[in-house]
Amino acid sequence: MNQREERRASAGQIVEEGEFLRRCGSLLLGLPADKAINRILALLGRAHRSDRAWLIRYNQDFTHFWNTHEWARSGSSEHVVELQGIPVEMGAWMHETLLKNKAVYIQDSKRMPRRAKALQSEFMRQSIRSLLSVPVFYRGKLMLQIGYDTTTHEGDWSEEEIWLLREVGRLFALRLFADSAPPAFQPDVEEKEDASIHLQESSVHRRIMLDQVTHITADGDYSRMNFLNAPSASDNRSLRYWESALSPRRFVRISRSVIVNCSRIQSLDRRGGIWRLQLRGLAEPLTVGRSYRADLKHRLES
Repeated sequence: MNQREERRASAGQIVEEGEFLRRCGSLLLGLPADKAINRILALLGRAHRSDRAWLIRYNQDFTHFWNTHEWARSGSSEHVVELQGIPVEMGAWMHETLLKNKAVYIQDSKRMPRRAKALQSEFMRQSIRSLLSVPVFYRGKLMLQIGYDTTTHEGDWSEEEIWLLREVGRLFALRLFADSAPPAFQPDVEEKEDASIHLQESSVHRRIMLDQVTHITADGDYSRMNFLNAPSASDNRSLRYWESALSPRRFVRISRSVIVNCSRIQSLDRRGGIWRLQLRGLAEPLTVGRSYRADLKHRLES
């Protein structure tokens, strides 16, 4: 028995690619889409030695993405609820490859390039050690990512397994986009008042609501979240990370060291050539950097 056959036998799930694809087609036709996709991701994840298997969907304008389906092996954390409405800029490094219709395989997340630091920080938060992402195009546009990640070992996915993942992704696209009804799992989270983010400090993670944040300040290589009626909280990620991860409709950078929540702005004083921004509930105004004034003015007028 060769190595490929040993992997299939040990997994006990996928015996032959063609047979498995036929089974996927039957599930997608016979079950509601969400239920079928979740079942297929579980089969794939177990068979291909992954700790998580997931599906990511983009909006039509390719500005945001949603983690719509996820299978997690027992003992692995789940992140499908929190990864909603994320700006594509956060994954810019990966998208350079995905948009060329090529898979992204990260064997060791600790060795990602410097310009992928924000994405690497998110992978560290999820304890991702290795990751495989396969793009799925529909009518010439990147509409889905389907992939695996591991938290307990380095992934070693074969070319045959990557091919199978791509074919399954195409079946998912046909099932999802052939349905004329709008998907219930893709809300416009940018407009939701209860949108949340997750902070990380060392090994401690906290979920906070975005409307509680007044402003974010640089704290060396890290950042600090400031709230109206609560103590500030430190986060291991940089201000640059938050600038790319947060919706530009709700947050605006006003200097090299400060991002503010637009809903908390009370007034702007431009007298004397120095712009001072007053936030509701904050005793002292914040100074707006000269190179950030045009963007702030545009946000206030829109």
